[in-house]
Amino acid sequence: MLGTMKDTQLATKLHRSRDEVRRERVRRGIPGNRKPLSPEAALPPEQRHQLRRERIAAAKCGKKRPRHVIEAMRKAVKASCIQWRYGRGCPRLTVLAAQDRRRLADCGLSTRTTWFVVCQ
Repeated sequence: MLGTMKDTQLATKLHRSRDEVRRERVRRGIPGNRKPLSPEAALPPEQRHQLRRERIAAAKCGKKRPRHVIEAMRKAVKASCIQWRYGRGCPRLTVLAAQDRRRLADCGLSTRTTWFVVCQ
C-alpha cells in the first residue's frame, strides 16, 4: 500500500501518523505517490500553447467584458483619436487632462497616486 496513495491517506487508514508512514516508505525505498502526468505534457510546446489558448477562448465565450475594461478602452480610443487629430502638445489635450484631474479631485482622489479611476 505504500506508494499507492498519499502518505496522509494511508496514515489515516492504518491509524498511524503521517511521519511514521513516510519514514517506512523512505526506508523501503518506495517512491512517493505522484499525480499522473496529463496527456498534454507529452505534446510539443506549440500545441500545448494552442490548446491553452483554445481553453481560455472557450471560457470567455458568451461573457461580456467587465465595465471598467470597456471604460478603459473607450478612454484609450478617445485619447488616440484626439492625439491623431490635434497632435501631442495641443490645448485640447491639456483641457482634457485638467478635466480628468478635476473629476478625480471631486471623488477625493489624488492624480499622483491614482492610475485609472472611473467616478460614478
